[in-house]
Amino acid sequence: MEGNVGISILSRICRNLSGSTLLVSRLQQHHYSVLSSQFTNPFHEYPLQGSQSLLDVVDNLGRASSVVKESFSKIDASKDTSGAVPLLKTLLDGVEMTEKQLLEAFKNFGVEKYDPTNEPFDTHWHYAVFQVPDGSKPPGTVATVLKPGYMLDDRVLRPAEVGVTKEVEN
Repeated sequence: MEGNVGISILSRICRNLSGSTLLVSRLQQHHYSVLSSQFTNPFHEYPLQGSQSLLDVVDNLGRASSVVKESFSKIDASKDTSGAVPLLKTLLDGVEMTEKQLLEAFKNFGVEKYDPTNEPFDTHWHYAVFQVPDGSKPPGTVATVLKPGYMLDDRVLRPAEVGVTKEVEN
């Protein structure tokens, strides 16, 4: 009988140990999830700082593609003996694709570009750099956008830098 009692006690200890192993495993999983939530991507935790630092980059990509497009309009491709036109076209395509990818990445994180042309001037959304005399639009209308604005969800990340209409003086 003593042998059966010993086996019974051993089997009970084994069951308790296997339960402990399961408990330890669950505790480790919980600990891992707590730790991993503490070490998330800082761009998710501080999207304002992360995205603001890249706004000038996307602006520069836009300016670069504008300059190259303007240069294309002045080049007579039939007189290009050096083969520079195809290289410029490849460069332009690469810059535009990079800008598009960066804007798409912004969008995935809730950052949206906005162009307030022809909208009424609003100090919360726009930063006036200069005034433009224009009789075709009401005074206080955004006439020109120097730098586009960016929103993060429903907050202004960067106001658009704009030129605003004013009354034409006679």
